[in-house]
Amino acid sequence: MSFFKKRQGNMEKQQIVISGLGGQGVLFLTRILSESALLMDLDVITSETHGMAQRGGTVISNVKIGGFKSSLIRARKADILFLLARENLDIHSFYLKEDGIIYANTNKPGPYKYIDGNSIAKRLGSLVVANLIILGYALKDGKLFCSIDIVKDAIKRITPSSKLDLNIDALKYGYEISKKNNLL
Repeated sequence: MSFFKKRQGNMEKQQIVISGLGGQGVLFLTRILSESALLMDLDVITSETHGMAQRGGTVISNVKIGGFKSSLIRARKADILFLLARENLDIHSFYLKEDGIIYANTNKPGPYKYIDGNSIAKRLGSLVVANLIILGYALKDGKLFCSIDIVKDAIKRITPSSKLDLNIDALKYGYEISKKNNLL
């Protein structure tokens, strides 16, 4: 089944929830997906709650691609849920629709597709790129509205030059490891 809903012409619609803890890159991942949509000339609306981010608290973001009028995603309407912190599964899984997909940052099997982004990020030398590893992993699955090439372009547009190579490498690593190890 396609995760795109066709409405009025070729407009693609997708609802994505990103859940994590402060410092895990929820807002950066939101910005990358938003920039990717803009590069594709798609409408995008985002909203986030990050009041406790500085204290390691829960951070959640909504990304809606297509002709939506509201930025909030209602219960059981999200096509995709990114769990940058697996412990948020019980908190935010109610957003996911019945045939939606969860991509989780964990080494523990569960009712989701998973990759241990934290361990891989440590091997790459920077824990802050775990979010990009998970995004690369999800892109290989083909369910997101965008391709890896679009996401690379978005990363290039918003990343400082000092971190660009690391960010692109992390994205590619998540994409390639999923392909190489047939994780998806």
